Amino acid sequence: MNPSDEKDIRRLYHDLSWIWPIVSPPEDYVEETELFSRTIKEKAAIKVRTLLHLGCGGGRNDYTFKKYFEVTGLDLSPEMLGMARALNPGLNYILGDMRTIRLGTSFDGVVALDSINYMKTEDDLLRTFQTAYRHLNPGGIFLTFAE
Repeated sequence: MNPSDEKDIRRLYHDLSWIWPIVSPPEDYVEETELFSRTIKEKAAIKVRTLLHLGCGGGRNDYTFKKYFEVTGLDLSPEMLGMARALNPGLNYILGDMRTIRLGTSFDGVVALDSINYMKTEDDLLRTFQTAYRHLNPGGIFLTFAE
């Protein structure tokens, strides 16, 4: 991918973010997120009540996650967080970088779904995993998924 292609992709999360509800409705995420939710509940060593969603984007997965967990979402894009807040009123959304954020609190579960695809180096990936680890309660679960 050349740098100009990368710049165009980033536009989808900023000035072109308004197209997400058209091309990616929340209903398209329900089946997949139900599977993630079942996996989290079945595989965690503790009962998962709280969930940190790293790279939550427009809150499409959170639309289903909120049925099972108290969700906190994190994303780099203010525009995407605005959509997440509109779709999921009452959830806690935070602007930040999943590689470096330190919230000073912990969660029973942490997820980084397709946002993990944006990690470009091994160091980026390592730092994201460190973020997840630092925010997990003992016995909690970290789930990541990349296509």
